[in-house]
Amino acid sequence: MFLAVYALLAISYIHETPYRKSGCLLTRFSNERQQDIGAPDERQHTNYIRHLAKERAFPVFRPGSVDLYETYQSHQPPLYYLLATPIEMAVSGNETAEKWGLRLLNVFLGGLVILGIYWGIKRFTGNEHVALFSAGFTGLLPMFLALSAAVTNDMLLFVLVVASMNVIAVGWDKGWSLRQCLLAGLVLGLGLLTKSTAVLLFPVLLTAFLLRKDKRPALWHAAATFALAILIALPWLIRNQQLYGDPLAIGAFQQASVGNLPYAEAVTRAGGTLSYWFSYVFVLGLQGFWGVFGYFDVFMPPPVYWVLGFIGLAALVGFLLRWSKADAGEKQVHWLTLALIACVSAGFISYNLSYFQAQGRYLYPAIFALASLAGFGVWGLAGGNVRRFWTFGGAWLGLLFVLDMYVAQWLLPIAFSAMENCQ
Repeated sequence: MFLAVYALLAISYIHETPYRKSGCLLTRFSNERQQDIGAPDERQHTNYIRHLAKERAFPVFRPGSVDLYETYQSHQPPLYYLLATPIEMAVSGNETAEKWGLRLLNVFLGGLVILGIYWGIKRFTGNEHVALFSAGFTGLLPMFLALSAAVTNDMLLFVLVVASMNVIAVGWDKGWSLRQCLLAGLVLGLGLLTKSTAVLLFPVLLTAFLLRKDKRPALWHAAATFALAILIALPWLIRNQQLYGDPLAIGAFQQASVGNLPYAEAVTRAGGTLSYWFSYVFVLGLQGFWGVFGYFDVFMPPPVYWVLGFIGLAALVGFLLRWSKADAGEKQVHWLTLALIACVSAGFISYNLSYFQAQGRYLYPAIFALASLAGFGVWGLAGGNVRRFWTFGGAWLGLLFVLDMYVAQWLLPIAFSAMENCQ
């Protein structure tokens, strides 16, 4: 049922979000029309796919190019774009078919994320109630729906992060055989071919190997895991080194940050370092996690964020209550998920030390861990009572569903109509 509701909501987001349409961005306080107002970076991801379909070759990122606005995603690893290219070739230049075909691919990938969260948490803990809630929570998050309804390589990254957590769950359950270690390496390697953010999975996987003393892999099995991951990504890493002087193309990524406010200037505008981090990055990051749409300029009403923040804080308290009662095995799962959150958060902080980019969607590679935290938070508040759990959890999911309907049927149509028709 959760998957069906998720799919219908995502389709409504697809319908309401402009595709390659110009207009005025609400946060610019100007009537100057921008080339795109829909999903952030979607135009550039689509251009990458179009180039691959037409030229049968990968694009090269050129910082000084006159068409930099159209090509600033050209440094990205290839896997998502290879997956999307057959759809692009099939639509043959029909923009409406392209919009639905490419966006629906990510709706499908989002469904895999939801299923993977359910399977993984159930495998880790045996708690089907928490697993089901966490999956439903993910599928009803407004920002997750917005990402599912856009052309972006993020969703494939989420699939592979969730897949890696499922591989770890099996490794903890059945032991780290060579086959299981190589499977982990395969998923990690595919992650590196999807987005450089996947490098954060290296410390997470190492944590997984070390946490369970009774299920630690042989040293050479663990080494084979990381060796295979690097071997899978090696051709692309070599290409990046030759083109950009950096195997992960981090320098190219920073040069591709078109229009982003540099850290020093952002701190000055914010009125100081503390104000920058706590009044802007932290606050806007939390808002962006729940949902800020378009080019980070379509916000829900402030009371919505306050209510969601209060519920999230209550879930955090519940998680701490649950921690005090959890057995050793469950605590190991929580340590692992916290490691994932810590690694992704470190990446988020690092990015904001270079440019002001307080978009909460950058925390979504940790969605498995965040959904698990939410689920066990509700479980802790309910004291492990199933009836109370679904009373509390059902109310939260119901609120998210109502919010999704509001966003899809009222907020997005009104906001994007105003942006498209600005004078």
